[in-house]
Amino acid sequence: MAYYLILGVMFISVTCVNSQEIEWERVSGGISISYLQPNGDMGKYWNNSFGLGGELKYELSKRTYLATGIQFSSFSKNNIKKSVPNFYFISIPLEIKFIFLIANGLHLSTGGGIQSNTFMFLGPEAEKLDDNDTESEFGIFIALGIETISFNEHTLEFYSKYQTIFSSPEQIGILFIGMRFFFF
Repeated sequence: MAYYLILGVMFISVTCVNSQEIEWERVSGGISISYLQPNGDMGKYWNNSFGLGGELKYELSKRTYLATGIQFSSFSKNNIKKSVPNFYFISIPLEIKFIFLIANGLHLSTGGGIQSNTFMFLGPEAEKLDDNDTESEFGIFIALGIETISFNEHTLEFYSKYQTIFSSPEQIGILFIGMRFFFF
């Protein structure tokens, strides 16, 4: 839970740089939907998943943004190893995004950042974990996307993101492919 507080404070702190108050007209919010494909041990024992989330971005300059959000996914085990539990996956990224103009109303976005990841294990297999049924790990990621500006300055972005999670004994990675729609 402390990770969420730290990321939130970091987002608010950066928005207040060189300013006495937050410039709310620079804030955009929206929703996201993603397809998550894990690799490493995670990809070996759990199926791919869909994720839903909320997104916020703050315009630092005309082509630079600071972005955060929260995404929720549910991973089910596959049939390879019966003793692993299903789990909920909650991710909170903090990203710096750079926007490049491709054509009128069409932009390329690229960026990277850190991400807090929480794994909440479920079911009878999770009961065997005793007090360790929730884990939090940090990771880093890079992202690439295509954005289009639609009516009333709403933004639709198709993106892909690859994240490495610092875990032991093996690092795991997750490929995110999805879309974001910023409507305010």
